[in-house]
Amino acid sequence: MHYISNDLKLHNVVLTMRDTLGSHTRANISNNLFNVLKDYQISSSQIAHFAADNASNNNKALELLSEHVTLDPVKSRLRYASHIYDLVCTTILFGVDDESLKDAQFDFKDEESSGTQVISSFETVLQHGTEAEQHCV
Repeated sequence: MHYISNDLKLHNVVLTMRDTLGSHTRANISNNLFNVLKDYQISSSQIAHFAADNASNNNKALELLSEHVTLDPVKSRLRYASHIYDLVCTTILFGVDDESLKDAQFDFKDEESSGTQVISSFETVLQHGTEAEQHCV
């Protein structure tokens, strides 16, 4: 956690997360985040962003957390840039069908679509092949 104190000094603090028992479901992740906020007495007004890996369950966890804490789950979600770079490099090296790339480009230009949704969609195409192959999985 990073914050600026009243005397305008930057502070860095490492918060200990609890072990997630069981699957890393959106509910488990959300509950763990909520408990950490409670344990450290962090209010929603003190939260700017959440950084986590790019798994979609983290998106859903923030949606659930927003039911208990005031936050915008889309705007407060930060993605790891290195993972996005990996997706791009994988595409360059191994390729993806043209239609999937066109869909991703179209979605990104759509004002109602967030970059997060496009990246998640694009990642699914990379992991599971073409859109036609995805429906067979």
